[in-house]
Amino acid sequence: MEGSGSINLDWQPTPRVGFEVAIPFDPEQPFHNINEPIPIEIELPDIAGRGRGSVYRSHRRSTRHPDQTLYGPVIDELVVGNPCPTESILFHIPNFPHFLGQMITSDDGVASWGGRVSATTSAWRVEIDAVPHIGELNQLLAAGGGYGITHVGRLTRVDGEAVPFEDLSRIATMLDSWLSLLRSERTSPVLMAGLHEGEVLWKMWRTPHVARWKLRHSWLPEVLLGPEHGGKEVDLGPILESLDNMRNDIGFERIVPRAIDWYTQAVETNHNTTRIILAQAGLELMSWLNLVRESGISEESFDRFQAADALRIALRFASIDPSVPPSATSLVGATSRTGGSPEVDGPGAITGIRNSAIHPKGGQRFSDDQVIYEGGQIAIRYLELLILNRLGYMGATNSRVDRSGPEYVPWVNP
Repeated sequence: MEGSGSINLDWQPTPRVGFEVAIPFDPEQPFHNINEPIPIEIELPDIAGRGRGSVYRSHRRSTRHPDQTLYGPVIDELVVGNPCPTESILFHIPNFPHFLGQMITSDDGVASWGGRVSATTSAWRVEIDAVPHIGELNQLLAAGGGYGITHVGRLTRVDGEAVPFEDLSRIATMLDSWLSLLRSERTSPVLMAGLHEGEVLWKMWRTPHVARWKLRHSWLPEVLLGPEHGGKEVDLGPILESLDNMRNDIGFERIVPRAIDWYTQAVETNHNTTRIILAQAGLELMSWLNLVRESGISEESFDRFQAADALRIALRFASIDPSVPPSATSLVGATSRTGGSPEVDGPGAITGIRNSAIHPKGGQRFSDDQVIYEGGQIAIRYLELLILNRLGYMGATNSRVDRSGPEYVPWVNP
């Protein structure tokens, strides 16, 4: 089938790269009666584009106008141009929070603004720049709770060699996990482009996994200027390095991105009980990683642990305080030794809240809504710290529990 059409990026109701193409009506292929998605291959001969799609819907204006228009999403990626090695890769990021970082100067040298996030590993150098109108865009996103491209990144090799196109899938996966962890909510590049000697040689459109804009939920401090400017150390390179190196270990490659996925979903949800359940799934995953994969405890022994005990040990390995912070006043009251109930710590409270949600019984000590909310925030805090510890981060974080200013992660606190 051949026809004229377009490839579109639709933000609403959720971000999606889709196609729309008009073709002559063929009674042998009555696409106007679609009962289930029809897989297709997409070729754009004029611009050397290729990808896969799925026809979800068709439309015919009338019998006098026999052409029909087919609609559907692009599956995976749509590549346009010559997929060859390039000196750098540009990537466009939706709904990434603004951080006050290094200065950015416009191409004409007239305007400058602080908004660069950077990281360097043994293989890669990454710079992420906020768009010039980031302030106005953030206001629009906050008002509408929608989607927008807030940052543009550039990735290059440290050794100056060209980046092979064959590495793009692995690079995209690495960036998906890294960017989502920095935001604490899901985001991923929607458009990637290969730039060589000032010319764009190829583009790759992706349907991004991105959470709708809400409030700022990131653990990463808003000011990234470092000790030389009166701030705290924030080096994001080790996180990126660890995510990149995980391709050499299938176990870690599956576990840590999955834990990040549980973590971002827990942050994104508006339901307190759901937040606990999602975070607990990630905590059990990270506890298994720390105790079985890194400490040598057998799987049979791990299975005999109570969830709270396994989490308690995993927290101890990362020097994370398991006690309930005083700022969580409602949870402190619920975990105190009252009415014949024993005093419990943070891991005991989290598993208690989770068990109360799954197996509700009368008179439970963790049924209060504020208690569940505070328990959810502590569970998310434990999970993000365990992930950061596993990825080798040694800098400052914001605490979502007591809302205090940036402080160093506990495993480097003197």
